[in-house]
Amino acid sequence: MVWRIVTLPGDRQNRPMDSALVWFRRDLRLSDNAALHHALAAARRVHCVFVFDRDILDFLSDRADRRVEFIWKSVAELANTMISPVSAPSR
Repeated sequence: MVWRIVTLPGDRQNRPMDSALVWFRRDLRLSDNAALHHALAAARRVHCVFVFDRDILDFLSDRADRRVEFIWKSVAELANTMISPVSAPSR
C-alpha cells in the first residue's frame, strides 16, 4: 500500500529535499513517529509505504488470523487519516 501525503504547513521551497519516503513497518503511529516527523520537516512531498510481507503471511495456518486483520485495519486507518484534509478551507 502506497500513499502520498502533503507536508507540514510552512515554506516548502526552503526544504532541502524534493521528496522523501517513509516506510511504515512496525510503528504505525502518526504521533511521535520520528521518521515521519523528519521526512515532513525535510521534504516538499512525502510518500509513505507499508508492505505486507508474503514470506510471513504465506506461512500462517489461519488465513483469517486476527493479527493480520488488526494490521490491515491499522494501516487503512493510518492511510485514511493521512490523506484526509485536516481542516476545510475557509470561505
